[in-house]
Amino acid sequence: MAGPFDVEDLISQLTADEKISLLSGMNSSTHATKANLRTSDGPNGIRGQRFFNGAPSHCLPCGTGLAATWDAALLRRAGAVLLGRACAAQGAHIWLGPTVNMLRSPLGGRGFESYSEDPFLSGAMAAAVVTGVQSNVGVAACIKHFVCNDQEHERQAVDCVVSERALREIYLMPFMLAQRDVKPLCYMTSYSRLNGVHVSENSRLMEEVLRKEWGFDGLIMSDWFGTYSASESTNAGLDLEMPGPPRDTKLTPKVNRMRGQKLLVSLGNRKVSQHALNDRVRNLLTLANKVTPIASEGNVSEDVNDTAEARALMRELAVAGIVLLKNKDSVLPLDKSKSGIAQHATDVKYTLGAHGYKQLPAISMMSTREDGEPGMTCRFFNEPPSEDPGNRVCRDVVQTDLSDMLLVDYSHPEIRQDVWYMDMSGTITPAESGEYQFGCSVRGKAKVFVDGQLVVDNATAQRQGATFMGAGTLEERGTKTLEAGRT
Repeated sequence: MAGPFDVEDLISQLTADEKISLLSGMNSSTHATKANLRTSDGPNGIRGQRFFNGAPSHCLPCGTGLAATWDAALLRRAGAVLLGRACAAQGAHIWLGPTVNMLRSPLGGRGFESYSEDPFLSGAMAAAVVTGVQSNVGVAACIKHFVCNDQEHERQAVDCVVSERALREIYLMPFMLAQRDVKPLCYMTSYSRLNGVHVSENSRLMEEVLRKEWGFDGLIMSDWFGTYSASESTNAGLDLEMPGPPRDTKLTPKVNRMRGQKLLVSLGNRKVSQHALNDRVRNLLTLANKVTPIASEGNVSEDVNDTAEARALMRELAVAGIVLLKNKDSVLPLDKSKSGIAQHATDVKYTLGAHGYKQLPAISMMSTREDGEPGMTCRFFNEPPSEDPGNRVCRDVVQTDLSDMLLVDYSHPEIRQDVWYMDMSGTITPAESGEYQFGCSVRGKAKVFVDGQLVVDNATAQRQGATFMGAGTLEERGTKTLEAGRT
């Protein structure tokens, strides 16, 4: 949507259908909206416009590492040079960050994204980063997750029961400080409930606290798949549902998105008023006006500013975030001369205890693709592997450095979009002989072969898992004995 334009005049010309179409993302495979607002995931870098085989980006230290610098000026520079500038280069208007939730438990699965367990430090660091990001013309920061999004387990259902004092002094504090000092242009709501009400339907938080008390006049969007109603979320102040309806393909399972036709019905039965609908559209169009300098598709570039300045700044961030803990009794470095367990016991054996990972490490960490570089080679077909090899036609070849991939935005003019197949291959040369474990999770169906032998079958029988934004399977595993040095 090109701008600048008269927001009120445009609203007066839009039909109800057109207004409603603006209030959800375009589909589940893109970060864009109907109003051509393009977002890019964070929080420690810029993903750009693609999930699969996208352009490389600067990978900043995690949020906790950034806050460990205690250096607001440094974080402002990082926001300007490494985040905001990269957003503009990759055609994104909105950076989905920073994350300022409280580090209240070591079990918080995304705690590393946040800055600190201290509300003041979190707010100060957030304000610095947002200042830097929004210093780039046409780029907005989307501070998240508002509020109390502090655990991953059952994150869409959990009810965070918080007293008013704790809410104000701990959980809302970093958002309030950022709003006071720099005014982020966007907020993202959390998945969770707060005292019984989902935040994406919580008018007290969005309308009373954020807009009326704090004076926020920007856009409020949901987290991905974090909208759970049509009329309730619209009336409560949620401007934008993300993402939108998925592509209508057999590979992409139908996701029950909340708005669209349901919101039109709510408008007809007066559960949602024209006034409330216009308010939501107004906030979205106002933001579109503010970020129009990079709204043209023609300005989109997948080139990231990999400059000497950026590299030096990355190193400065890493160094400044190093924290030296107390070295009591000079326990570090470990004394190599001290004897081991085997010298004090007989028949010492090793067995694997509780491993520290949820899924096996990506095989691309040790595999080599066909061009000799690290990673995997991907070939795309319209015909299944069960077809006679002479009848299968390779339509596309992609060399990727990652075996962990999300293919929702993959397309090719010769590949059918309803059902297609990918053969992903690579070679490994084990350094040690022994039994190796292989695993695979998938959104679709998959099988893993090692030297032609089926090792993992994640096609015949599948179990629902949390991978691929909740649409994928659990990781199925299998083992095979490999010989050292044999590729």
